[in-house]
Amino acid sequence: MRISERALFDALLALGGAEPREALRGALGALLAYEGAERGLALWWQEGEPGLYVTMPASLEGALAPAVRESCLTWREGFTSPRSLRPGEPGWGAEAAQVAQALGAKGLVVIPLGGGEAPCGCAVWASARRALREEEAQVLAQAGRLIGKALEQISQGARLRRLMRLVQALYEVSTSVLNGRDLDGLLNLVVHLAVTTIDHAENCVLHLLDEATGELRPKALSFQGEGPHTEGQAHMRLGEGVAGYALAQGRVLNVPDVSRDARFLPIREGRRFTSMLVAPLMLHERRIGTLSVDSRQAHAFDSDDERLLLMLSSHAAAAIENSRLVQDLQESLERLRAMQDQLIQSEKLSALGRMLRGVTHEINNPLAAVMGYVQLLQMDETLSESVQRDLSRIYAQAERAAHIVRSLQIFARQEAVVRQLVDVNEILESVLELQATQLRLDHIEVVTDLAPQPLGVMGDFNHLQQVFFHLITNAREAMVAHRGEGRLEVISRRAGDVVEVRIRDNGPGLSDEVKQHLFDPFFTTKEVGEGTGLGLSVCYGIITGHEGRIGVESNLGEGTTFIVELPAAY
Repeated sequence: MRISERALFDALLALGGAEPREALRGALGALLAYEGAERGLALWWQEGEPGLYVTMPASLEGALAPAVRESCLTWREGFTSPRSLRPGEPGWGAEAAQVAQALGAKGLVVIPLGGGEAPCGCAVWASARRALREEEAQVLAQAGRLIGKALEQISQGARLRRLMRLVQALYEVSTSVLNGRDLDGLLNLVVHLAVTTIDHAENCVLHLLDEATGELRPKALSFQGEGPHTEGQAHMRLGEGVAGYALAQGRVLNVPDVSRDARFLPIREGRRFTSMLVAPLMLHERRIGTLSVDSRQAHAFDSDDERLLLMLSSHAAAAIENSRLVQDLQESLERLRAMQDQLIQSEKLSALGRMLRGVTHEINNPLAAVMGYVQLLQMDETLSESVQRDLSRIYAQAERAAHIVRSLQIFARQEAVVRQLVDVNEILESVLELQATQLRLDHIEVVTDLAPQPLGVMGDFNHLQQVFFHLITNAREAMVAHRGEGRLEVISRRAGDVVEVRIRDNGPGLSDEVKQHLFDPFFTTKEVGEGTGLGLSVCYGIITGHEGRIGVESNLGEGTTFIVELPAAY
């Protein structure tokens, strides 16, 4: 049953608070109700192209879209007043015939939306009428002008709100870098702002271009439940897919229905969407990546959305590049600090080594005399048992002093170093074999993960064996003192041009203060008389003498990992 003219205008006046698409859909519904029709469509042009498109019922949207897009300019130029359109009459063409067929009608009624010589849209519905009565045409013309004015005001308001959201988004992107936000945080912020800024955007994905491989890799998602690898093709390249094509062309792509676009690479699994809007992330001529939003609704995005996303992507590209530069600078500063610390440590140990070269020689001579005289005295069978015990104590302490001197000689690099091709795995296995019994008695579980291939380095077998022996001994003693048992992991691998060994324990860990002085000579965390504080200094000297590096990773309560790196021989 048809509604009255008053009901029609009341329905149209109630559209003021709606968004443009909902207002257009409401206007179409009111016109169809007035006419008593059930199937129709409405178009709203924005800057010469159909920016909004709705149908009733909504299921017709996909079927009518191609035909409507083709016939938009014809309808805009040919109809400035309501009229009935039938086959064989002026204005009827192949596109109109397709629309009529999709609507299931032999004829159409076309109502321009807006006034003047260039209407801003039109409403179309199925009709069997040969012509509109004059009074009906006047009512529909007035309704069309009212709808046009309302949509203009609503569109201006929506455009202003979107512009305000964009300004806010650009401000947040700009301040994020100044506030020290890291790159991952910035990327997540950008995709969040894209969804909240672009009307009808349900999801957003930000891809970054890997310049080395030419691949577009998803780095930030606005949706949950899927990893970045499930977005599009796992190895989408520049020029492939909608995103890759948009970046290669350096322009925004608006795909109203991805199922009808040959450039779209279907998602293997997970979420589904219908329309897609992609903007390139570019800084001058440099390609950085893409920013893509999508919606389950067909024709979800208009020309305003294209401009908004392009502005956001341009601003985001500059922010991403700045964030990368800041991150690279921070990493460079960290590397510089590490090199400076290593240089200071090397210079400190070098100075101490030069001093020890003379000292060890002066100490060795009296020690040898003491030990020799003690042995001569011990050969005297007339000495009492208590004197023999005292001599044994003297010899043991002299021998301990000699051991310290030998360590100092190694530290000062006075011992001859024999460099030859050695296998680090073989050295580690020999050390573990030497310590096997003690590790078992101390209830230490040993887990080895040695590289399957030989790890050749040019080095001194005995000196490297001493390093690993000392590191494992330290780990064992720390775990036994901490918990009476423990777990020791020995890992070796090839990492580029470096052979890396990790010795990890689940002992008490080290404080930041201890880590700062760990390789200093005579620094020890053991009780007085239980350690010389030279073990790790000697290890440091041996490894740096092999042109390698030794470091530690540890936190209190989380165990300790010593890392030894040596140049690979092949």
